[in-house]
Amino acid sequence: MIITDIQSALSNFLKSCLFIDLLESVIEALKLPNPNVVKFTTKFINEGVSQTYIDDLNECKNMLIPSLVSHANHSDSEVRDAILESLGLLKGRLGEAVMGTYLKEFNQ
Repeated sequence: MIITDIQSALSNFLKSCLFIDLLESVIEALKLPNPNVVKFTTKFINEGVSQTYIDDLNECKNMLIPSLVSHANHSDSEVRDAILESLGLLKGRLGEAVMGTYLKEFNQ
């Protein structure tokens, strides 16, 4: 119940601000060692990416995508799954050509 309420509050919070304004804080949270923080930060990213205009995503892709790719081989499987879900969502929103430039190293 508490988690659902927090997720609802975060969703409403996202609707009242620009995702790009939160990006630095979100990327800092991805760097924290706690896997649960990274996993739930990634879920927050998914919510933000799905509600953000494509033009704004294009502005923040150079910071966001490399941060996500750096966690794609995380030791925690739930974190890996969340990261890959985010990358898939970004690929759907930005297109394969854009994502391909970031995922070249990941595919090797």
